[in-house]
Amino acid sequence: MKFKDFFNHSGRQDLFEIGERRLEKLKAEQRYSCYRSTRATLHKLSEFTKGQRLPASKVTRETMEAFRDFLAKEKGNSLNTIAENIKVIALLLSEAGADAAAVTGNVAIRRQTARCFLTEEDLERIASLKIRPGSWLECSRDMFLMECLTGLRISDLLQLRWSGCGGGTISLT
Repeated sequence: MKFKDFFNHSGRQDLFEIGERRLEKLKAEQRYSCYRSTRATLHKLSEFTKGQRLPASKVTRETMEAFRDFLAKEKGNSLNTIAENIKVIALLLSEAGADAAAVTGNVAIRRQTARCFLTEEDLERIASLKIRPGSWLECSRDMFLMECLTGLRISDLLQLRWSGCGGGTISLT
């Protein structure tokens, strides 16, 4: 392909085709969380376009603002979810050679949430709660404390086996 043809071709690339290629790459790299969010964004975009193709050159700021409104009003998505969807589309536009920042910049404003953290005293109070032994509440408390004390996610904890614990270490297989 000639250099000038690259620029003429890049704007005609369909975002859904680019998205499908990206999904294949993410799956091959075993990046399942990114795979799921990209797939969900493509599904919402397909609903928005009513199944029509969407060439990268046709994506404008107005298109993105209409998509943002669709996500908020029709899908009931939060601001942070909308921002994640816009971020995925910006990535696809970049892969198409489009100026993603000009099209998607400031379309979705992320809401900053205040974070609060548990202290060691809080964890000790939780650990010392009088809970009936063998109850689901005791199991939930113990799992929560394991997450806090090890930094493991619940999905990792659920994969733990006794064979992976010992000698002061935890191994995930």
